[in-house]
Amino acid sequence: MSVSYAAWMGIRGVIQAALGAGAVASLSLTAANAPLITSPKDGITTKEAWITFEGTGTPMMPVLLYDKQQFISRGEVNNSGKWKIEASMLSGPHQVYAMYELQNGREGARSKPVEFTITDLLAPLDEKLEILNAKDGDVVKRGVFPLRGTTAPGRRIQVTIDGRTFPKTADEEGNWLFNLSLDPGKRTITISTAVEPKESQSITLDVR
Repeated sequence: MSVSYAAWMGIRGVIQAALGAGAVASLSLTAANAPLITSPKDGITTKEAWITFEGTGTPMMPVLLYDKQQFISRGEVNNSGKWKIEASMLSGPHQVYAMYELQNGREGARSKPVEFTITDLLAPLDEKLEILNAKDGDVVKRGVFPLRGTTAPGRRIQVTIDGRTFPKTADEEGNWLFNLSLDPGKRTITISTAVEPKESQSITLDVR
C-alpha cells in the first residue's frame, strides 16, 4: 500500500516519539525510494527541444529532476502515482535522473538515469533570426503584445525582458511567437538563439 508523503511523515513522527529517533533510522517506505522515469526512453536521439519527462512514484511526493549535477525542474506525483515534468533542453548528450524532495529540503535516492541525445536543426541555417512586427523605438499599447518573428526551422530561441528569460522553439516553417505582457515605460526586449551559432537582436519599445 502506498502512503502519501504527508501521511508518512505523520506516521514517522508517532513512531519516533514512541521508540526514539534511532529506531526509525532503519525504517523505509515507498517514499524513501527513488521515483521511476518511464519517458523518454533510454538511448533515444531526438530533435525536440522541449522534452516531456514522465514517470511513476509515491502519490503526493515532490520530484526533482537533474541532468548530471544540473537541476532541471520540480514536479509532484499525482494521486494516481504518476508525474510529468516538461523542460527545455539544449542540444547534446544528457543523463537525467529523478529523486524525491524529502522533509527540510533533503534529497532522496537517485533513480536509474535515462540517457538521450538532442540533435539541432541548424544545418543549413537558411534563415537568420528576424523580428517581423516591431522595430526599435516603436510605440505600443500596454498589455499583451504578440512579438512575432522567424528563424531557421526548429531553432531554439529565447526572449529576455525585465531580467526574465523565456525559451521557445521555432516551428517547422521557422515561425515563432512570444505573447509579452508589457507595462508602461521603455521596455528593452532581446531575442537570441539558445545554442551556437549565436544570433541576437534587441529592440526598445515605448509602452504607453
